[in-house]
Amino acid sequence: MAERRSGILTFGSFITDHNLAIESYPPEDQATFISSRQLSAGGPGYNIAANLRRLDPAMRVECHGLLGDDENGRIVLDALARHGISPDGMTLTREAPQIYVEVMSSQETGRRTFFCFRGCADLLDERHANPGASRCRIFHVGAPGLHACLDRPRPDGGNGWTRVLARARELGFRTNMEMASLEGEVLRPIVLPCLPLLDSIVINDLEGEALTEVEIRPGGALDWEAAGRACRRLRELGVRQVAAIHFPEGAVAVDETGTLHAQPSVRWPDSRIVSAVGAGDAFAAGLVYALHEGWPVARGLELAVCVAAVCLGSLDTNATIGTWQACEAETRPYGYRDGPP
Repeated sequence: MAERRSGILTFGSFITDHNLAIESYPPEDQATFISSRQLSAGGPGYNIAANLRRLDPAMRVECHGLLGDDENGRIVLDALARHGISPDGMTLTREAPQIYVEVMSSQETGRRTFFCFRGCADLLDERHANPGASRCRIFHVGAPGLHACLDRPRPDGGNGWTRVLARARELGFRTNMEMASLEGEVLRPIVLPCLPLLDSIVINDLEGEALTEVEIRPGGALDWEAAGRACRRLRELGVRQVAAIHFPEGAVAVDETGTLHAQPSVRWPDSRIVSAVGAGDAFAAGLVYALHEGWPVARGLELAVCVAAVCLGSLDTNATIGTWQACEAETRPYGYRDGPP
């Protein structure tokens, strides 16, 4: 009898984060002060893998991707090892340095700014994913728009992402995607052909607006109803089961029955917020874990906002995340913010 599929296989962006906590983000030609600096692994491929292992140390987690064979690349390999994740699916290259991001986290606003050195990200292609070698259940990819070879249109239609996703689906995987916050003109030609090949998608409000062209924050204020429309639009564009959009105030999702769910975020105290770096990936890990376990989407959103809140306590993307039970217990005393009107 064939082994039952279980666990998560991640593919795509494995990035080295240079996390800097700054007093505030300065105007051009002016200065600010750095209060702390930390080097860590990041990117959707790594973050969701590490987060899932912290949420459930018994979960099977595998990673496929490309790293620069240099000091920055070794930071990612060391981080995978600390989480007990095999490096066997990772390819090392000396053709280009490891991709890294200077992440500026403003202590004044809690928001982040990213400066990305592309490096070996431009070399990542279909050859670096081998879903046929895995018995995991969910194939998670991210992030389109950061990888030139995979982003490039193919003469026969689609792109590298669609080919990898189609292969995974043929093998019996459920598929999930995260994105990077890029301009819609960049994202739409790459991501729209992928949507019919996805069982689920978990993105933030900026990405939701860019992809669906539904204005989720008219005038800068969150419109919960518009966020729901954007989720429904993602389903109309082809996402098969669950489309979720998250934001600091919470999240919305449309499930496979077409039901809309809304979940406000945890009323996490400002005194416990160090950085929002990785919070979106933490949310995604919580929801993907719930989908893997067969939980209802509403229950998954509850876990996801708890994991995202706990993630805010560190410059690192997952240092403060414990088991899913611990995340829920830690956030329970604070309750949730106000939800949709």
